[in-house]
Amino acid sequence: MANTMLSTCDLSLGLRGLTETEAAARLEDEGFNELPVAKSRNFLATTWEVMLEPMILLLIGAVILYLFLGELRDSLVLLNSVFAVIGINLSRSCALARCTVHG
Repeated sequence: MANTMLSTCDLSLGLRGLTETEAAARLEDEGFNELPVAKSRNFLATTWEVMLEPMILLLIGAVILYLFLGELRDSLVLLNSVFAVIGINLSRSCALARCTVHG
């Protein structure tokens, strides 16, 4: 089995890496092979971004509709749910930001 595998994998295809000159030229043209550093966002900017998500806006609209219809209890229950969803989204956004910065 091993001999069959070696015979089917011909490693003498003439492949070669970059020469020093080619590598230096690419490094000068394209820079280091690094991910760009993401801009740091503060908590308020992240909160505002979460508040503008379509699902949150829909839930806030439903809260306003319940208030308009006079259903105070339903609007407060839904508003608590909105705060819970915002909190979960914020925690996930902050965790993701930590992972991408420190990961």
